[in-house]
Amino acid sequence: MHRAEIDQEQNLLVLHWIDSLNVSEVDRFQVEIAALLPQLRPDFDCISDISNMRPSSRHVAERIEKLQEFLHHAGMRRVVRIVGKGSGAHVASEQMDRTAAEAGYTTIHAADEQEALSILSRK
Repeated sequence: MHRAEIDQEQNLLVLHWIDSLNVSEVDRFQVEIAALLPQLRPDFDCISDISNMRPSSRHVAERIEKLQEFLHHAGMRRVVRIVGKGSGAHVASEQMDRTAAEAGYTTIHAADEQEALSILSRK
């Protein structure tokens, strides 16, 4: 299932999206994320790992867009999305890019966590 974690030292939120989600799972994920955010400073960065995510329905994509808007307004500065090499993750990434644009930000793509951290280390 999906999970969220933080690295306070790097002021980093890491989201792991697994498989496909339904609307109530996205809502629970947002509650989990919201509980972690007070531990981060403003202008935190985010790594969103969707390398094991499958495309979602339109209703779920709309809910993910709301979650992305929430993060954007909560002070998220940059997002690096780990897309991996699977075709399902690339379709999901296209969906997430569209909803991110609607939420008001763009993302940078990376193949793995090491590349994502490298991208974020460049100020």
